[in-house]
Amino acid sequence: MTDNGGEFNSDEFREVASILNIQVGTTTAFSPYQNGLCEQVHAITDHMLMKLKAENSDLHLETLLFWANMAKNSLQMRNGYSSHQLVFGRNPNVPNILQAKLPALEGSTSEVFQKDLTALHEARKAYIQSESSERIRQALRSKVRASEQVFQCGDKVFYKVFYKPEGKERWLGPGKVVFQDGKVLL
Repeated sequence: MTDNGGEFNSDEFREVASILNIQVGTTTAFSPYQNGLCEQVHAITDHMLMKLKAENSDLHLETLLFWANMAKNSLQMRNGYSSHQLVFGRNPNVPNILQAKLPALEGSTSEVFQKDLTALHEARKAYIQSESSERIRQALRSKVRASEQVFQCGDKVFYKVFYKPEGKERWLGPGKVVFQDGKVLL
């Protein structure tokens, strides 16, 4: 399932999907609420990135985004396994206060390595703060429900449109239903 972005509507994308025998479905235009899980994960990453940028204005934005994604993925668990463990079969061995051996307790010999570890720690901290944000927790708690209502060909419906330049939502219609594919009406 993709949104209606141009990157998912190219000849190359359709060709690759065809070769891999993938049936591509799309949500309706200007309706991010139909792509719920992706939008929730994106919101958490944006929140983390804002916190990291405020604390580390001297670092490049790409580096901060890399660390935000790494922290988010390393702290999430799926069925008891981290993302790294699912991909590589084992968790990375990163020195920490509970499992550190004697050499890990010594000072860092490399300034760059120390800077990386500090940024990783800050990224993890930002992830935990982002996850604990009440606004995000409330959004994650609410379920995105598809309407069980079935529309017939020719029914009149109203639809909501989001205008990006103005940042406003508006109801338009009535529109005439041509057909229904799950929760998407055309």
